This record gives sequence, C-alpha cells and structure tokens, in this order.
Amino acid sequence: MIAIQRQCKLFFLFALLTLSFSCNEADDNRIDDDLETLTLDCTNITADKTLKKAIYIVDCEVLVTNDAILTIDAGSIFKFGTSGGFKTTNGGGIKALGASDKRITFTGKQDVPGSWKGLKIFSNTNNNQFAYCDFSYGGAASGALISVGDYGYATAYYVNAIGRLNMTNSTIKYSAGAGVHLGKTSILDDFESNVFADNAFPLVTYWSEIGNIPANNNYGDSLNSYVKILVNQVSTDFTIPKLNVPYLLFDDNGVKLYIIDNVAATVEPGVKLVMGTERILLIKTGGTLNATGTATQKITITGKQQVAGYWGQLFFEDTNSPLNKLEYCIIEYGGGAKHASDVQNSIVCAKGINNQVRLSIKNSRISHSAGYGFFIYEHYVSSFINDVATNCPANSNDVYTALMVNNQFEDNSSGNYLCQ
Repeated sequence: MIAIQRQCKLFFLFALLTLSFSCNEADDNRIDDDLETLTLDCTNITADKTLKKAIYIVDCEVLVTNDAILTIDAGSIFKFGTSGGFKTTNGGGIKALGASDKRITFTGKQDVPGSWKGLKIFSNTNNNQFAYCDFSYGGAASGALISVGDYGYATAYYVNAIGRLNMTNSTIKYSAGAGVHLGKTSILDDFESNVFADNAFPLVTYWSEIGNIPANNNYGDSLNSYVKILVNQVSTDFTIPKLNVPYLLFDDNGVKLYIIDNVAATVEPGVKLVMGTERILLIKTGGTLNATGTATQKITITGKQQVAGYWGQLFFEDTNSPLNKLEYCIIEYGGGAKHASDVQNSIVCAKGINNQVRLSIKNSRISHSAGYGFFIYEHYVSSFINDVATNCPANSNDVYTALMVNNQFEDNSSGNYLCQ
C-alpha cells in the first residue's frame, strides 16, 4: 500500500513539472492574440525611436527622416490601411531585425494585393536593415511593395534619392506591382536568402542595374515569374547573372532599344533573356557582347510568346572585337522588327558602316525567325564571322560553311543566311 502511494506521488509530481514546462514554453512563443494592439502615430520620426513588440495599425505613410533610426522589436506585426506605409529620407533608417522564430510582419489590413503603399527606401544609410521579415499585399499596380532609390513615375519628387538597403532571410509576396523595385540610384549592401512569391513581378530594375541583381535569392517558381528590365543608358561594363527565373526585356514606355555602346556585356551560362514585342538588343561601336554558355547551361534569347517574329533583332553594328561571342546559345522567335531600314529582317544581324563587325557564333541554334536566321550587310566594309572574312558575295559560301559547321538553323521564314 505504501509503495502504491509513493508511485502516485511521483506521478503527480512529474505531471506538475510537465505542465509547468509547457506553460513556460507557451509564454516564450506567444501567439498574436497575446500581443497588444496599438495605433501608430502619423507624426514624422525625426529622432531615434523604438517600437516594442506589438500589433500596430498604420493608416498613414510614416516618414523616418533627419538621420533618425526607427528600431522595431522582433515579433512585431504591422497592419497597413490603404494610405499606410513606411518611407525613409535624408539619412533616416529602419532597423527591423527579426529572428527565425520571431519574424516581423508587414502586411495589409486586407489580404488583397495593393492594399497598402509599401516600403520606400530613399535614404543613403546603412541603418536600413531588415532580417527575417515578411512583406505582403502592398504595392500599387504601377508601384512596388518595396522601392529602393529613385522611382520616377511613382515618386517623382524623390527622383534623385539614393536608397541603400540590407535585407536577408525575408519574404516578399502578393504585390500588385513589383515585389522589389531597384531604382537607378539603389545600393544593396546585402540582399540574399530572400523568397519572392505571387507578385506581378518579383523584381523590376533598369538595364544599367542588371549586373547588380543578387543571384542568391528565390525569385519565384511560376511560369510568369520574370525579373523585368526597363530601358536606360549603360555606362559601365556589366555581367548578367544567372537567376532562378528569366529576365524580361520590356519597357512600359514603349522604348524598344536595349543598347550596349562602349561597354562590355557578359552573359553568364544558363541565363534566359525573354524579349518583349519588337524589342532589339543593339551592340554598337566599342560595345561587346560575350554570351558564352556551356553544353549543359545554354544561354537563351527568346520571345515572350513563341511566335516567329515576336521580337526584333540581335544587332551588331561597327563592333570589331574578339569578345563578341554567341556560343552555346539558343536564339529564337525574333526577326519581327529591324534596327535599320536598309537591312533585312533577321534574328541576328551584322552591319559594318565605319568599322568591321567581328563575331563568333558556335554551337548555337538560330530558329523561328520571321525573316532570315542571320543577315550580314556590308555597308562599306566587310566583317569577320568565325574568323572568316565575309567579302560578300565573293566569300558568301565560305561564311555559310563556317556558320553551318557548328550551328543549327531551323524554321527561318526567309532562309538561314544572307550576305549582301
């Protein structure tokens, strides 16, 4: 009898210890219902301020400025109304450093894309730091959930603002526009291990910034996930990095020329460039394009729709450099628009006006052109294709042979090759 009583006491003590441990564990991982709900003041933040862990209702765009730092405690939740958002200017910064088990949430009052303004980083400070954050349901259709640096048509009065951002281990979802817009004055100190999903576009930036896109992020896995590239002038050499999604070269303002002029452009193996309707990639004067893939990581340049002639041309003009290479490439569904009136429609065109064009095309496939696969126009000077002088029409057959040895030409409406 005594032994039974001792066993019961031990069992009861064990049960109390287990219950106590469970309660303590629950206290350390409180659910949202345990958080206090507060309304965030709309006054501009001009001095350092810390927001404790809570649920915040935000019905205005809160400005952090004049070198102030807004620090947000891990585990906080922000629910924004249609006019709600955060914006930094003039040295103001936001530090939102969550943890894997205490993420910081920025979302709308309504689970509807575009239901709040978003986060705008227009300050050049290393105090714009976000880690283990979740952003969702922001970004107007013409804007972005997160904007970094100048963003012309959305924030005209901050066109020249430099934006500096550090963001890691965060999610960007359900934007009505871009998940992230990188302006021409954006600086990314660290931007990796972030996940994008269900945005109109995961990321939008400019032709001059394409080489600055960090590859160590998941930009989405749907068929419509493209990093969208807008047109502007490029002034420095750049490399287009391979992402887990294609690039879309399409500018909403109708500008059709993406120009490489007096700079060297390199395309990493495995990159896929999707061209918008009638878009043309022009390599001219001192510009060079080195698109060298591998047998297992080919570079693809194609149309947004698989229709012959959907996009324009890959046009080489007066660029005499051994760096011009199309090797292990798939180039298809172009030839629908041409850069110069005196050339033929073709997917690839070489035109020498004041200088020779030098180009290596090997182990590539050129197909589904609305015109020729490859067109060479000797305006005043001959060119070199695979180290063979064109001298059309005298060497036309030699050039054709050099092209056909290592390449495939298929389903090009006017023919595979013309030199004149």
